[in-house]
Amino acid sequence: MSRIAQLALFLVLLSTGALHGQLPGGIVDTQDPATQPPTPAESLAKITVADGFHVSLYAGEPDVAQPIAINFDDRGRLWVAESFSYIEWKRNGRDRILIFEDTDNDGRFDKRTVFWDQGNHVSGFQIGFGGVWVCDAPNLIFIPDADRDDVPDGDVSVVLDGWTTEAEHNFVNGLTWGPDGWLYGRHGIKKPSLVGKPGTRDKDRVALSSSIWRLHPVHGTFEVYAEGTINPWGLDWNEDGQAFITTSVIDHLWHLVPGARFARWEGLGTAIYPHSYDLMVPASDHRHWQGGETERRQEGSHDHQGGGHSHCGLMIYQSDSWPAEYRGRAFFSNVLGHRINMDHLSRQRSGYRASHGEDILQGNSDWFRATDVKQGPYGEMMVAEWTDFGECHDRDGIHRSSGRIYRVSHGEDPPVQKIDVGAMSTGELLGLLTHENVWWRRHALRNLHERAAVGERLSTGQTGQLTNRASHGSVRDAVTAVQTLAAMKADPAWMDSVYHAASKQNRDAIQVQIISQKFFSGETPVAADIAWLESRIDRNASPLVQLWLAAALQRVPIDQRWPAAEDLASLEVVPEDRNLVLMRWYAIEPLVPSDPGRAMKMALAGGHYYLSRSIARRIASADQLPQALVAIRDAAETTALEAVLAGLLAGLPGRVEMPGEWAELSARLRGHENPAIQRSAFQLAHRFGDPVAEKEMVTMVRDASLPADERLEMLGLLVSSRSEVLAPHITTLLLDPDIGVEAIRAVAVFPAPGSAKQLIELFKSDSVKMPAKTAILETLAARADFADALVEAFLKGAVGQSEIPAYLARQIASVSIQGKEFAESWGLNPGDAQAKEKLINKWKARLSDEVLDQANPVEGRLVFQRVCAACHQLYGEGGVIGPDLTGSNRDDLDYFLINVLFPSEDVSEAYQLVTLTLRDGRVLTGNVVEEGDKVLTFREVGQIQRVDISEIASRQTSDVSLMPPGMLDVLNRNDVRDLIGYLRTTEPLP
Repeated sequence: MSRIAQLALFLVLLSTGALHGQLPGGIVDTQDPATQPPTPAESLAKITVADGFHVSLYAGEPDVAQPIAINFDDRGRLWVAESFSYIEWKRNGRDRILIFEDTDNDGRFDKRTVFWDQGNHVSGFQIGFGGVWVCDAPNLIFIPDADRDDVPDGDVSVVLDGWTTEAEHNFVNGLTWGPDGWLYGRHGIKKPSLVGKPGTRDKDRVALSSSIWRLHPVHGTFEVYAEGTINPWGLDWNEDGQAFITTSVIDHLWHLVPGARFARWEGLGTAIYPHSYDLMVPASDHRHWQGGETERRQEGSHDHQGGGHSHCGLMIYQSDSWPAEYRGRAFFSNVLGHRINMDHLSRQRSGYRASHGEDILQGNSDWFRATDVKQGPYGEMMVAEWTDFGECHDRDGIHRSSGRIYRVSHGEDPPVQKIDVGAMSTGELLGLLTHENVWWRRHALRNLHERAAVGERLSTGQTGQLTNRASHGSVRDAVTAVQTLAAMKADPAWMDSVYHAASKQNRDAIQVQIISQKFFSGETPVAADIAWLESRIDRNASPLVQLWLAAALQRVPIDQRWPAAEDLASLEVVPEDRNLVLMRWYAIEPLVPSDPGRAMKMALAGGHYYLSRSIARRIASADQLPQALVAIRDAAETTALEAVLAGLLAGLPGRVEMPGEWAELSARLRGHENPAIQRSAFQLAHRFGDPVAEKEMVTMVRDASLPADERLEMLGLLVSSRSEVLAPHITTLLLDPDIGVEAIRAVAVFPAPGSAKQLIELFKSDSVKMPAKTAILETLAARADFADALVEAFLKGAVGQSEIPAYLARQIASVSIQGKEFAESWGLNPGDAQAKEKLINKWKARLSDEVLDQANPVEGRLVFQRVCAACHQLYGEGGVIGPDLTGSNRDDLDYFLINVLFPSEDVSEAYQLVTLTLRDGRVLTGNVVEEGDKVLTFREVGQIQRVDISEIASRQTSDVSLMPPGMLDVLNRNDVRDLIGYLRTTEPLP
């Protein structure tokens, strides 16, 4: 083509918008104009990548802005979703989906098409089954484009609705095609959704929060696939067919199995999973920020470890375009670290271990914030980069007009190919299933799913070829063959032959794939499937296969689950394989109340301490104690008996009526040779109201020569049962050096005339130190009459404002009859929006760069310990009733001020304030950790309590934070300055 012709073509493309784009009308940057991002070219120059790699700017503003998700279509074109609605969620209809083409494979697009431009809250999309599927909260929509001409064929249809728009950065997102033909998506924790087809009644909808969900594109089945984590924002499968997700705030990488219940906030989460008792752990053996669990802490700085706790996207690299050592590695964005992290994946017991790798890309700019990563048809990695100065808690404005797409490659780029997987014949698609690049395999597989949906089937020869490959091919090829046989609905007879004939190297992967096809197709298992499952549970099954058998067992109807459950419970499991231990329990737990005698026999068989303990705990919580005690009478296995007794104690409330079966059993257990069994029997006797045991326990509490932990244990049991024998002795224990703090808290349970006055005088005494002073204040805040006395002392100046911690101020205000006056005096009222802005500006003026340069982090650490550590952790120190601050955006002054001055403006559901009013007059404020049928585990600041549900008079959940506004007013300016200095440290102080 001549230069004149080239220029003419360029002008045509420019005039039609095919080459350069414009932002939709009304898009306005609200970011401070004084802080502007580097240009796309400047940003590219800043980026560094691992040796041998190179990066190109595929697209930048104005051609793309706010890219929140990317995906490739069957022609190798990159589709990009732009989210101009984030984070305000106003229904302006401006979010778009664009198509970019790089026809010469030079690393930069040369054609751009606007496919759709009417989105309201677009956060993810996927292409397939005749159109484009889009997360556009409150809807999941489908845009038809069956003729693939890049123009919607007709009106948008709503597939599902009910997705929340109130979750800020924790909203519904995704989407990803699974190898099973389902459409997978993700959801964050802050606000739940109630999802169903349009018109579905609330009672028939699916409730979900932090989870992985999936939708079948043909028959429309929708379900929660796994639950937990905080804000999952990445999902991918490895060559073994195993899925993984990335998330934020807590550990970043998790091995995904159906029916999983993953950990959520630190120390919280089981309350939403009745009778789970514990939650599953991540695959990652490290964190990307300083702090957290010490056994996972790595040496080096915050930056050295990966840069922060916010992660987006996931790509498990599977191609021969990069050096072999990168194959199978996990790549994902570290948003706060401005880079792409890399983890090494390796098998470990029933799951995987993700260990720390070298970052493959560094943005080297505070504006670099990648939102998605995808592998392309040439083995390249595409990176969608948001380009903004804020992060998920963005409060300083949004730079909506910026955004970039980068392409990361290794070595020389291969020659351009003409790609259209969707136009290939079925035979050609089958030929792609052994391609070295997973991109081709996945697009071929999805097209086969689509063709099977309209009735196409494999020939006998094709089925035989795939069956042989599934039995004897490499792990990768065997897995894809199994997925294809299932996708094309081959005669199910192939499953049994392949299950047994699989070569040793790929047996685990193939057996898991077949279990998945049988039990996670969306259909209820039939009798033949259940019999098949029972026959597969044996001692030769590997831990990974056992994990999936436990997952499959959750799909079996309760009345048909017992035989397989008993077989699974009999298999030995190492205690360290926590996820397998828990998955077994999740499958078995619903059976226990249906036949407690049979369940107790399972517990006493001694398969695993945790399982035995959990079964007994479940029986105790379900009013089925007599059946349990009858079974215990004949118990022979000591470890199992010890576990069962511990479980009964955990499940019983503070005091229950003595069962008739106890008298005979008690003597035997109290005389047992095992000390743990003796102690449990003693404690059970107390729970059953044995007066001899109660008096003996009170004697132990008062005996200062006994170990403190034994005295505290007895004290806790007596307090929980509101022992009248203990009550007269409480005041004599308040200054006991070993148990005085807990004795102070017990005063709220055993109030007497003058108790509040005595506590206030004790608080003002110079002889009382921390933590006894804190316990006194917490006790005074626990009853209305106590709080009245404290407020009176406060208003008279006897107790100062700085002496009352911020976390107690809100509780005192809500409990005391003079609460309104106290709130105004302490400074709890935040004021209107104008007053809030004025307050922020006042503090920003006080905390100028010159002032903060004088901060003393060492002194700030002391302020943190005094003011913040009761609720928050930093570098592994502190409480867990509020979010861990270690990986947050701590160096941002706006972030600090907004969250401290107005903490209730951004409160996750998990951290909302729960107030329990008990029948004895006590008031507890904090979080529900776990809730059974009879006992509620409740976390207050500084302590966890077991509360008998029958004793709860009322429960209120507020959308305000336990932390009130006004905390900074309690501190002098130097304390605030030093606190910020400590919060900005990038590694723990010595």
